[in-house]
Amino acid sequence: MHKLTIFARRVLNDVSQGRNLESYVVAALGIALLAAGVLGSVDQSVQMALIIAALTVLVLRSTAPETGIFALDDVLKDRQAFGSFKDFIGDGRTLWMFAPSAVNIFNDASPVKSAILDRGGEVCVILLDPKAETVISYVQGQLDSAGQELASDIRRTVRSLDQLQKSGKVTYGFLPFSPGFSLTIIDPDKPGGRLIVEYHGFRNEFTGNRMHIEITRAQSEYWFDYWVNQFVEMRKVAFAPEPSAS
Repeated sequence: MHKLTIFARRVLNDVSQGRNLESYVVAALGIALLAAGVLGSVDQSVQMALIIAALTVLVLRSTAPETGIFALDDVLKDRQAFGSFKDFIGDGRTLWMFAPSAVNIFNDASPVKSAILDRGGEVCVILLDPKAETVISYVQGQLDSAGQELASDIRRTVRSLDQLQKSGKVTYGFLPFSPGFSLTIIDPDKPGGRLIVEYHGFRNEFTGNRMHIEITRAQSEYWFDYWVNQFVEMRKVAFAPEPSAS
């Protein structure tokens, strides 16, 4: 009796939440057919109508889209789940990036040069402001051990960007605070646009352990545009003209 009560509650809960309705309809029709067969008092045409109704529900159910059950690990990844940065760029022509230092990318800037600048593309990079000493100190305490040389890493990236400016359209600016994530966007204004959000977390053992989410415009135009607009807002701050001395 207890199991029957649990079953009844589960059915009622499913129905109230709109889950598995087709299955319950077919089950109800099956019970009705069984009762009709036992009693023998229902016209055969009615029984055939019930059978056809059940088959119709099953056919319609087979055409419904899948509910989208997926493994969360297929969405949330670490850095090792991605290929080389040049592979991520692919045939992209525009690179937008925010990272505290971006030293992992621009320590060897040749992929950016060959994949984007040599093909007439453009690069826009936002870094933490190395002059914002309080922010730099805070972020160094937040990040993994790789962040301990943050100020010098930022300056190293700036030198690489200065060199890249000789090869094409490269702009960079500085953010006086950390938003807690890094953001890499390829082709923000094109249908094939894609991006990766990397959450910094707190004192990860390694930089590569951080959680990453990849979003393409084809997957979600709403969330893709959301992150593009986040970069646009950061760029307004990073590239704001310095107030003139009075």
